[in-house]
Amino acid sequence: GIVQDNPSLLLEPVRTNLATYSEDFSNVAWIKLNGTVNANTAISVDGSINADFFIPNTTSGFHALRSNIFNQSSTASHSWFVKANGYTKVAIRESELVGNYASFDLSTGSMISTNQTGSIVNFGNGWYRLTLVDTTTGATAQTSIVVLPESYNGGNPLINWSGDGVKGVYIFGTQVEIGSYPTSYIKTISSNYATRAAETASGAGTVAEF
Repeated sequence: GIVQDNPSLLLEPVRTNLATYSEDFSNVAWIKLNGTVNANTAISVDGSINADFFIPNTTSGFHALRSNIFNQSSTASHSWFVKANGYTKVAIRESELVGNYASFDLSTGSMISTNQTGSIVNFGNGWYRLTLVDTTTGATAQTSIVVLPESYNGGNPLINWSGDGVKGVYIFGTQVEIGSYPTSYIKTISSNYATRAAETASGAGTVAEF
């Protein structure tokens, strides 16, 4: 007989990634706070050896990567692909407006705490896409990933502690987009933003399988 198949399409809106050099954390555009970056040291979510390794140093302070400045003109979704490599607790933090954050445990694949809205999605092989949806607005916003001590159990992620200069986290594919939810990743390769056009479908209908 005839089997009616009702497929669905994911049609995404126009979005712009406001995080520049979105895969190149060794670039000087990324501020390294009490840590160093080793470029292209692990296999990322796209199957290439293009994930970077952020290593907190032994200085007592907070350990983070901070982005370029951008205009957060409305609610924005900050997302990072992160994988544990010695340290398992991290936070996404909007760095320059009011410091909103969402923190996560990469060993359990769960969110620890947030003062806005956060989410964590498993991409396999230890990789997670972490998201902070931040409602604060301002022209001097920045996104950052903060590596946390294993003793962290919630609250403000700006904690003074000392790394060992060996362990860290793998990072890949940062995105900041104006909107209340994250869309699929848009790579930026320079100091320019990158935009994906809105997707549309024509001639969509029921497919009959015989």
